[in-house]
Amino acid sequence: MHIIRTRKIPFLQSMASPALILTTLIAVVIGSVASYIPVVANFLGMVPLPAVYWI
Repeated sequence: MHIIRTRKIPFLQSMASPALILTTLIAVVIGSVASYIPVVANFLGMVPLPAVYWI
């Protein structure tokens, strides 16, 4: 989404709107947390990320 919205280099030459940045952050948080909730993770076939990923 961030790459296809402009011909400039995202985050360096052109910033996205605050709404797009907020939506992206919310989606990342939900996707990350969902893998640690057993019912959701099993339903979606997700596994938690290894601890080394968060470092």
